[in-house]
Amino acid sequence: MNDSRLFLKTKPWEKDRYETTKSCKMRYPRGNVTECRVVYDTDIDYSKTYWKLGDIVQFGTSYHDYEVRYSWRQWYLTEKDLQKYIKENCPRRYHTPLYAQNQYAIILSRYKLTKYKWHGKFRDYGTVIMMLSGSHIGHIRRYFVCRPWNKIDTYPYQYDQTELLQGTTVGKDVKNFLERLMRKFGNENQ
Repeated sequence: MNDSRLFLKTKPWEKDRYETTKSCKMRYPRGNVTECRVVYDTDIDYSKTYWKLGDIVQFGTSYHDYEVRYSWRQWYLTEKDLQKYIKENCPRRYHTPLYAQNQYAIILSRYKLTKYKWHGKFRDYGTVIMMLSGSHIGHIRRYFVCRPWNKIDTYPYQYDQTELLQGTTVGKDVKNFLERLMRKFGNENQ
């Protein structure tokens, strides 16, 4: 099976399921590499999840700035100087890319990756997001368990997000809305 077909078969919010085999390094016996079956599934029950289809999220900073944000420095530094101080003195948070720092995104889907290894099965859950602001508008990326963002609003949106969504009207169905949004960002990036 061609790997490129796996990711382009459906739109991110449509139900998808495929199986493949990957090489997995095993702990016991030491250092052996074997193959394990991997199942990718996007059939998620959104009524039971906190992160839902169409949620608007905002990324945090790309640095561990919690000590600086709640200290006396925040009172005396301007926002520009505070950002410079954080960049120079705080360790980097690698789950948040620099282009996504303080930017908005929309959740396109959730997925479950199940690995069947010789001693059991392991499930990893992740999220597919699309950037709505910043330098990478329309960029789609997968995130595993890490979630370097905070929820801003849930579909149908209660707050005025017209500037964020750049004129895309919010419809009655979240899947139709995501389809229009993808077409809009696809036309702008060409």
